This record gives sequence, structure tokens and C-alpha cells, in this order.
Amino acid sequence: MAAQKKTQAGLVLGGIIFIGVVVLVMKPGTLHASRVFLGWAGHDVRRGMSLEQDPAETANSGYYAATAKGPVALADVVRDFRGAWRDQGVEMIHGAACEVATGLLHHGDVEVGEFDGKQFVPWTLSPWAAAERISAEVMPMNDFLQDGRRYVFRRK
Repeated sequence: MAAQKKTQAGLVLGGIIFIGVVVLVMKPGTLHASRVFLGWAGHDVRRGMSLEQDPAETANSGYYAATAKGPVALADVVRDFRGAWRDQGVEMIHGAACEVATGLLHHGDVEVGEFDGKQFVPWTLSPWAAAERISAEVMPMNDFLQDGRRYVFRRK
């Protein structure tokens, strides 16, 4: 059974790579977008093959489940991780939080955005572009993320 899943995942990954190569040949200017999409799809395949669970499911009793109750801010994830891993620095905590964000975005019914006052404003990015944006903005931070209005996840 496990061998069959790996074969299926390999075929899916091979198909994704083929599509990526076709896109590159058709539109040379889409190299970056293709690389991001292939990385996203590869992460999805590895997650499906892995015995480990989705980081968004396992971390602190399930952030994905928490999105069913209301919005979940990435700053809350960072705060939880800081409490659990007191000896870790910004880079490690933010890296783990970005993994949770990516895991949440792999769920088709979760969107990310920010609060503008009291209103939620969803981003108009694809999930993989949103994950890349979060990582690009959060990972270089020198201090722990504390703004609960930015990088907020909710069910659609």
C-alpha cells in the first residue's frame, strides 16, 4: 500500500515537473512563478507521502481546527512557539511559524489576510504566493512578530 502511494505521488510530482517545464518553454518570464509553484506542489506531495502530520494540525493542538472557531493570527502562533521553546531565537520561531502558515494555506478552505480596523481583508494572492510573501516578510524580522492584525488566517 505504501509503495502504491509513493508511486502515485511520484507520478503526480513527475506530471507537475512536466507542466513546469512546459510553462518555462512557453513563457520564459515566468521562471520565478514556476519555481514557486513547483516548490509548493512538491511540498504538498512530500506532505502526503510523509508519516508526519501537517504542521498546522499538530502544532499546539491544531491551528487548522482553531480556524473553524475564528481567525488565527500568525503572531499568536509565534507567541505559542515562544512559550514552548523559550531558548530558541527569532529565526527558529519564525521558521516554524512559517511552516504552520504554509500548512494552513494547503487547506483549500483557509485564506490569509489582515484586519483593517475591525474588518478582515483577504489577500488576492494564490496560496503559494501568499506563503512566499509571508516567509519573505517574516523571516528577515529582527524581533518576534507581535502584530495580530497582519498574517491572519480564517476559514472562507
